[in-house]
Amino acid sequence: MTYKIIFTILVFSIFLNISKAENLNSINDIKVSAYKSEDLKPHNFKLETHGHNWAIISWELPDLINRQHTHYLYRNGKLIARLNVQQTIYKDVMLKPNSIYTYEIHTNITENKFSKKPKLSVKTFKNTPPNLNIENNQFFVNHEIPVGSHIHTFKAEDKNQDKLYYNLSGADSNSFMVNKFTGEFINRVTLEESRTYTLQIQVSDGMIKQDVAINISTTNL
Repeated sequence: MTYKIIFTILVFSIFLNISKAENLNSINDIKVSAYKSEDLKPHNFKLETHGHNWAIISWELPDLINRQHTHYLYRNGKLIARLNVQQTIYKDVMLKPNSIYTYEIHTNITENKFSKKPKLSVKTFKNTPPNLNIENNQFFVNHEIPVGSHIHTFKAEDKNQDKLYYNLSGADSNSFMVNKFTGEFINRVTLEESRTYTLQIQVSDGMIKQDVAINISTTNL
């Protein structure tokens, strides 16, 4: 008899908890469905900074936001990201230089209901080519220098502050090596006496390249 009473109490307790949970979910559903499109609209949607192929945009969260919500970010009418509800900044990359992009962001209220979409227009900068600073393209080196000796470090500048990459080309480029990231230039073979090596040093920002012809002449000094 005692076991039957305990079992009855447990069943009743479980049923009561389920009913409370259902009622709470119903209340939450009512609250969510009662949201207006203005209630969850991200505020102060703005451009933080940008370059020729990237843009950083930000926004402020509405007061009624909660962890059940998701931000939807659009570029030129196409969805590009679903973002965590607490995220307030986004960097968009791989954009075209000197181009206009329209961004929109909204937050889901229910599965089929969304906040209003604030809009933002961004025009990327025109890309400028990197500039390789070489005062003299004629270099003289002792033909007896060991393989891997430092000959020169090339330095380039870029107005867009892009990351730059160095490369070699030309008839005698296989006799030398340049560090892709630092521009350090070394010989990869033993150099011949009284010879002039001809090649090109190239710098690129990933989109635009600049090539400069250089000569490496060996001496007995």
